Order: sequence, then structure tokens, then C-alpha cells
Amino acid sequence: YTEAEALSKFGPLFLPARRFCIRQGFEEVISPSGEVAEKPKFRLVGDFSELGHNEAASVSETISTDGGDAIAGVCKSWYRAAFDRAKASPPPAAGAQRKATVHDAWTDEGLSLVGYLQDMKAAYRQVPRRESQKSMFLVAYWDRNRSCPVIAEHFGQPFGAKAAVVNFNRLARALRAIMVACLLFVLTQFFDDFTVIEPKMIASQGKIFFERAVEILGWKFECKVEPSHLCVSL
Repeated sequence: YTEAEALSKFGPLFLPARRFCIRQGFEEVISPSGEVAEKPKFRLVGDFSELGHNEAASVSETISTDGGDAIAGVCKSWYRAAFDRAKASPPPAAGAQRKATVHDAWTDEGLSLVGYLQDMKAAYRQVPRRESQKSMFLVAYWDRNRSCPVIAEHFGQPFGAKAAVVNFNRLARALRAIMVACLLFVLTQFFDDFTVIEPKMIASQGKIFFERAVEILGWKFECKVEPSHLCVSL
């Protein structure tokens, strides 16, 4: 939008944040011919501190995410369950012990752990804004072709805004809870990175189920393991 167009749509109280671009290094891409090449990776950042957006925002909660210790804990739990076949463990709320016998089809090779990283694509943009706050979700940048500043409307959570991290983590943590408690996936979540750890015997099928589940729930992910149908041995 031009300034006049923004005034017409958002009223006189709109306040855009200055947007700039930084290069975050390089990322590997695979061409159709199978060759690996590097291309620059850029990130757009809105400076929501410059004009007081972040000072006006109040965040009263902290939403924790899983770290590397969670991945180690998941691996430890898998090994205890799968390889320590003779050990009995008491259930949490009872004194009696119970045992589970691993089927003969589950060989040591099939039980070896593998994992894969599922990255949420354009993560913050998948979390919608509150429509009543649309006048605060504007960014301004310099248009070289017009030689003037241009105002753009942001429909997701802008990178650089104070409350964007909490708004995103709230939904990402809810997605984790659904995947773990309802669909029984064994995974960890660190912001927009979901690490799934499973025995090799069922990992490929589990990966298909994961991708289909998040698609049904309305989220867009991409696997960070190449080729995408493979997993990484742990």
C-alpha cells in the first residue's frame, strides 16, 4: 500500500514497523539432476522495537520447548522398553509388576533407533493474527523500483515482534500434545523443529503417518533429511 491507501484501509492509527533483510548463511539444495549446490538463505525481520510496538506488548507467560535432553530421554526410554526385555517395571499407581514380551519379529536390527527432523515451513506465518489488531501488523520497506517506502500487511506472526514467539509456541505446543497424547507419536518439539524418534522397523511408515496427520491438522512441514524417505541412525 501507499500511505494514502493504508490510511483509507486502516484509519489514522496504523503504525508500520521497518522491515529489513539479513543473510543467514547458506543452505544446501539438490537440483533435478541430483547435484548439491549452496544458495544464500535470507530472513526478513521487522524492527518492532524502533517505534514502540514491543514496549506496548505485554507477555505474562513462558511456554517451554524441548531441548537436547528431551531427545536423549526419548532414546533412553526406547532402549529401556525395547532392549531390556527381561526387566519388569511397576506401573505408576500400583504395586504389582507387569512385563511385556517383545515379539520375535522385532530383531535387534529392527529395534535400532532412527530419527528425522520435521521443520515447520514459514512457521510464524502459519499462526494467524487477531483481526482487530490488523493496523499493528504492518511493515514498511523501501521499494527500489518506485524509489519510495511501501507498506505491506502481515497476516501471520511477524518475526521480530515481542509476542510472536509466545503466540507461536502456544499452538506448536498444542500440536505436540495432540501428536503425542492422541496419536501416540514419540517426538520432541523445539520451536518449529519436531524430532521424531522410532525403531528402524516402523520409522518409514511412521514418517508417512506424521506427514499425513499434520496435513489433516492444517500445518505445513518439510523433512530436513535427504533423501526425504530415509531416516538418520542414532
